[in-house]
Formats: sequence, C-alpha cells, structure tokens
Amino acid sequence: MYSDGYELHLVTTNSSGTIWTALPDIAPATSTAIGRISPRIYFFDNLYQLSCVEADAGFLTGSVYSYPRVRQSQDLVHWSGGYILHDMPCTYGAAILKCTPPSTSRACYIAACMPSIRLGTDFQTSDSTQYIDLSARVLEYVRTDEIGKPSKLTVVLDNAGSSLTSSVATYGSTYQPIGLNTSLVLGEGYRTGAPPTTVEMVTVAKYHIRQIVFERAPSKNQIRLEAEDLSRLLDQRNRYQVTYASQPLSWMITEICARAGLLSVSLPSTAQMSTVSSPLSCMRASAIVRPSTNCAVLAGSNTSWTRMRLCNFANSHPLTPPSGAIRQKSRP
Repeated sequence: MYSDGYELHLVTTNSSGTIWTALPDIAPATSTAIGRISPRIYFFDNLYQLSCVEADAGFLTGSVYSYPRVRQSQDLVHWSGGYILHDMPCTYGAAILKCTPPSTSRACYIAACMPSIRLGTDFQTSDSTQYIDLSARVLEYVRTDEIGKPSKLTVVLDNAGSSLTSSVATYGSTYQPIGLNTSLVLGEGYRTGAPPTTVEMVTVAKYHIRQIVFERAPSKNQIRLEAEDLSRLLDQRNRYQVTYASQPLSWMITEICARAGLLSVSLPSTAQMSTVSSPLSCMRASAIVRPSTNCAVLAGSNTSWTRMRLCNFANSHPLTPPSGAIRQKSRP
C-alpha cells in the first residue's frame, strides 16, 4: 500500500516479490483537491487499521483542514470510508495502535502525531465509566423494524432523584456509559419454572444511541434514549466516486458495505454470488449507500438484467418497501 500524494493504492505480490498485482484503489484521486500522505497499517481488534493524513487546501471544497483519517478492513481488500481524528489536527504522519503498558493488565489505545498524543482504554464491563446495567430502570421500550430503514429502539428510563444523570456523558468533561453513539444491547426473555422465577434471556439486538432526552415535570423525571442499529451506516453518503471492473456480486456487496463501515457481512454461498459480475460499475460521489446495496442485491436476483442495473446502480432509485412497519412495545 502506498500513496502518490493524492491516491491510496493497494498492490499484492507473490512470495518471491517478482509479480505484482494492482488492486482497486483504497481512495481515488479527487482532482488534486485532497492530499493523502504518510499511510501506515496496523492490526488490532481483528481489523487492519490504516491511518493517513488528509489535507484539504480548500481550493475546490472551501474547507481547509489537515487531519488523520483511520480506515478499517478485515481482509486488506475492502476498506471503510474511515473516520477523522478531529482532536488531532496535524500536517505529517499519525499513528494509532493498541498495546498493554508494562506492569498493567489492561490494554490501551494510543493515537499519536507530532502535536499531540491521545490515550484511551479498551472496553471492560468492570469499568463503571464504560458499562451500566439499565434493566431495573426500564419503564418501557419500543422496537421498530421497517424494510429499507435501520431498526430503531426507544427506551424510557426511570431517573427518579436524578439517579442516572451522573451516568450520562458530557463530552470534553466527563465520560460515562450513557452517551451518543455508545452501544445499547437489548436482551429479551421469559421467567420459567414453577413458580416462574428462573430468568431466561437472550441478546436480540445491539443499537447505538443517537439521541438522549431528559424529560422532567413535577411528577416525572425520566431519560429517553433513541437508538438505531448499525445498518444506519448505509444511510451515509459516499465521499468519492469509485469505479469497479468485472467484479462478482458477492465482492460488490462486501465492498459497498465496507465503504459504509459494515465490515462483517454474511452472504449466501450461491452460484449467483460468485459468478454474476458487471463489466463496469460506478459508485458516484455523494450517493447514499443503501440504494447501492439494494440495486446490487436486486441485480443478483435476475441475471438477465444484471449488467444494466449494476452499471448504473449508484443512480438507481432504492427499492420501494411495502407500506407499514413492525412495531413492538414492551413494558417490563
């Protein structure tokens, strides 16, 4: 993997280093508008982590910045669009890694560049600033599942006496388990036995909090959490136009999902997935990712018009879901 100052290229070689094969670019050129330098690859948390410095002089976009961007991959082929380390503006190389300091048992994350170094600890349920069991506080919750949209969860928590207020994060000041984008794991089950005293529960879904609302009145003190599952990443917009040539359907779906940040995707092992291909596919800049996956899957269901759909899947309209949604409202 290397950079020419604007593009991030990926190549492979045989064991002797005599044959090199170019793979699709990780990040294509953007008319020299955005520079990408000092790429570095690390491996931790079962993912390859690619850091590079992105710089924009504002000539075309009007936005001037220079930040490290971190992309992730499971296989060194399909890469996410990545995220920017906003608290670490820098001009030269940046590094991100995970290690366990001497005389300690807990690993930490380190992000470093010339101006600053940032530290963070890995997740542990024993850490009260990272984990909290809200089961006893749940007044009610509503799950909403609808085709073509992320699954949603609304949870109402009892905050009597402001007992949960101290567990809500205030970014830049205090870090607590109830915060924006933190994971919210939902378990459901039954009480069994005679009498029914044995709790049997399974994890049914994992969500990420997108909104925290304090609801207060003379007779009410509650916290409402609005959360969505990770498929919400498919509603992002593709940052740069990318073209692909002669790739099978399974490769295209994996690539599109990875661009959005969904790196672990299970696909059926069918002949269509491995043989259906498109001579040329284009994922245009600013296109929402979800319609691209819809059209790619639809193309695989009908080989007679695969080429037509995949060649222009970025410009196609998303599939129209049936009306209505599945809603489940529960009280503990």
